[in-house]
Amino acid sequence: MFRRSPRAALVWAAAAVVAIVTAVTVFGLLGSLRHQDEAFGAVHVRYAKSSRGSAFGDFDNDGDVDVLVMNMNEAPLLLRNEYFSKSTRGSNNWLMLNLVGTKSNRSAIGARVTLKNGAHLQFQEVTSQSSYYSHNDHRLHFGLGQNKQADSIEILWPSGDREVLNNVPANRIVNIKEGSGIMR
Repeated sequence: MFRRSPRAALVWAAAAVVAIVTAVTVFGLLGSLRHQDEAFGAVHVRYAKSSRGSAFGDFDNDGDVDVLVMNMNEAPLLLRNEYFSKSTRGSNNWLMLNLVGTKSNRSAIGARVTLKNGAHLQFQEVTSQSSYYSHNDHRLHFGLGQNKQADSIEILWPSGDREVLNNVPANRIVNIKEGSGIMR
């Protein structure tokens, strides 16, 4: 079980890497879920492993989702997504939200977020756990495509309060405190 720090509690659910453990090959999948082996470069694991959980999150805080696979009787396997790195930059934008409750619970578990950018609408909820033997990052990651900002972000806090933020710039981690908005 991981502690709730950005480096240990890994996150995700949006853009995606899926681990298929059979003769074990890891393939990148696009939103259309078509196989993109050549585009992403498949990672081939040369031997079978017994794994019991996976955690998704931005381990290196670079804007893309990484995957930590918990293996039995050996070290975990960190699959780093390098869509964004120091030497290369993908063409799409992202936004990550770290919610902090005040009237609600401090972890903001149960907070519901709706993000609008252009004609697109995305929805995520802060949860406490989503996998056996692992825990995803509690921060919410949104892919913005070519948009340079989120037009609006609506947060429905567990306390029942509603908060709306407009024109939030892309490619950053945004800390939002219940009732106070963006923390600088």
